[in-house]
Amino acid sequence: MGEYPPPGTESQYTLDLILTASNEPTSFFIDLSKGLRAVGTCHRASEGKARLSLPSAKSCYPRSMFFERFYYSRATLEDVTQVLPCRIASVIVGAIFCYRNGTRASLGWVALNQLDAPVTVDTPGLWFLITKFGPGFPKITAICHSPPVTGGQEYFHVQWQGELEWWFSCRQCQLHHNGRQTPMTRM
Repeated sequence: MGEYPPPGTESQYTLDLILTASNEPTSFFIDLSKGLRAVGTCHRASEGKARLSLPSAKSCYPRSMFFERFYYSRATLEDVTQVLPCRIASVIVGAIFCYRNGTRASLGWVALNQLDAPVTVDTPGLWFLITKFGPGFPKITAICHSPPVTGGQEYFHVQWQGELEWWFSCRQCQLHHNGRQTPMTRM
């Protein structure tokens, strides 16, 4: 979807319908050579006028420096059968949730060539290991399917109910679940 607009800048963003999803395979092309310059598909979008809007976040936009932008995503936690973490170096930057009905949802930033081994879902939830980098920027460094056995580390436990919201920037991230959140982001 791209950067989520910081509070007060929503009107500066415009959305265009570029593809109407169907059950047929299709190709999707993105030119990232100089940032996001062009997006294309094999099939044209329908000519109907649809009102498009950004997904609305239930949680607040994380605090940050004026130049830092966050990407926002959320997914339901019910009927998840498997989690595929996406790791860049030592940091989990996103995940794919696989559901009992065969659908999937992506959270955070996901690159298919950077997926870790699947985490099975047979416990009462997931534990996200939160590690602070540099001057305290929180990032996720592990996703576990069982409670941690060692102390001294900060974990965020998520049960299989409700929705998980994932805010991600290049410097830090923040998760929200059922009124709780991971450590505050830094400015």
